Amino acid sequence: TIIGMYALAYSDDKGGPTVTISGEIISIDLENSTVGINELKDPRAYVYVAEYIVITPSVKLTQDAREIGLSDLKIRDKVKVEYAVNSSGNLKPIGISLER
Repeated sequence: TIIGMYALAYSDDKGGPTVTISGEIISIDLENSTVGINELKDPRAYVYVAEYIVITPSVKLTQDAREIGLSDLKIRDKVKVEYAVNSSGNLKPIGISLER
C-alpha cells in the first residue's frame, strides 16, 4: 500500500485510475531489472520510503516522451512512476518517466 503524496488520474490504456509518484533513483540492478526509488511520503517531516520496482516489458521507461532503456537511468535521477490501480486498490507499475 502506498500512502503519501500522489496524483490520481484516469489515464491508463484501459481507462482505469492511475497514481503518479515522484521520487529519486537510489539503486539500479541491471541483472535483475530492478530500480529502487526513494519516495517522499511526508514532506513536513521529510520522511522517505524506498520502493523497489521490477522493470518488466509492460513498464515503459521514457524521457521527453521517447522510450529509453534501463541502462539510461542513473542514481539520483528524478523520476515519476505511474501505477495502474486495480479494483482491489493494488498498484502495478506501468511507467517511469525520467525528469533530467
